[in-house]
Amino acid sequence: MKNINDLITKDKITSNKTYTLRIGAGSGIDSKGDIPYILELPKWLVERLHEYINSDTWKERARKSYYKDSDENYIFLTRIGSPFYTSKSNMNDIKDSILKENKRIDIQIYKGNAVRKNFDDLVKKIQEDYPWFGNIRFHDLRATFGMNIVINLQSRGINNQKCVDYIRKRMGHKNIQTTWSYLDHKEILAKNIDTQNIFENNLFNFL
Repeated sequence: MKNINDLITKDKITSNKTYTLRIGAGSGIDSKGDIPYILELPKWLVERLHEYINSDTWKERARKSYYKDSDENYIFLTRIGSPFYTSKSNMNDIKDSILKENKRIDIQIYKGNAVRKNFDDLVKKIQEDYPWFGNIRFHDLRATFGMNIVINLQSRGINNQKCVDYIRKRMGHKNIQTTWSYLDHKEILAKNIDTQNIFENNLFNFL
């Protein structure tokens, strides 16, 4: 939560109307493999998140959580105050508390099961109206993000090498071959666009 507050307070917006947020090793924000890179968050999204963490809805959930209304708390909490994913820093804080209080307690580690369950329910709902709609995973949204960047850059005449350099920077790829795979998209591009449009339309109706 403190990261969103810091972005709003510092008010450093890029020319693309985004805020930059460092994640990965040394940042206090987990990333896959602790790979450090920079996220670009749209200004409107940061503002909406800032509104949410100051809302009664968030405060009610926060009161039930481990960190209460502290700046260390998560933005996204369940109705019972649990995180959807347990961060490494949260696990360390709990372990430190156990050592200080010298008592044994059960630690519930959350690994995104609730997120995946809701996502799968949404996909099944979409498939009722669109039987051809494939079985996509939550992680596929990240791939869609990468594909959208490719489409945007190539439509502006950016060459492949510059596309790869930019995508790798935005997505934090450790292996450059992973990044190059995003450029081999011509055969599946049209289908991906249809899938994305249908998913987005149903997502907002589902929420």
